[in-house]
Amino acid sequence: MKKLLIGLFFITLDISVGLGTASIELIPDFIGYFILMSGLKDFSQENENFSKAQRLCIPLAAAALVLYVLNIFGFSYSDGESLNILPFAAELLCVAGELYVTYQICQGTEDIERRFKCDLNYDKLKLAWSIMAAALAGAYLSVMIPVVSACCVMISFAFAVVFLVQFNTARLRYNYFFHKD
Repeated sequence: MKKLLIGLFFITLDISVGLGTASIELIPDFIGYFILMSGLKDFSQENENFSKAQRLCIPLAAAALVLYVLNIFGFSYSDGESLNILPFAAELLCVAGELYVTYQICQGTEDIERRFKCDLNYDKLKLAWSIMAAALAGAYLSVMIPVVSACCVMISFAFAVVFLVQFNTARLRYNYFFHKD
């Protein structure tokens, strides 16, 4: 589960440095998807939800890598004054994929909890995911209203951190119940 936590760290936390129209993501999503894929491989036999998440990691890593390169060269979805539809749609698709993968991981955690009758912190994990997802949706829906969008991004980032903390709790409990490292 340590690989899952590290992969989730990379895909859920978006920290970028802007250089004019270019942007460099300091914690690249595509690296996170490769790490996540490796961790999900260990759990894909455990549960169908982990398997569903694993199947999306390679396409999402490829898409995230393309977006990473495009952002470095200044082809982002917004230049500050207008919205570029194609990069915006690609970014939106990647975010939807991220939410789907993290949702499947939440559901896989719930399945393990139910099957083995142990508390892996699913309720708090799912709550953090729900708020993070709602805030991300709000950020993209309000992209033309910068103040609202920025507030949604900050809320999403805060709950991404909460999500990671809750997943780490689930990881520690899993290790305790199943005597794994």
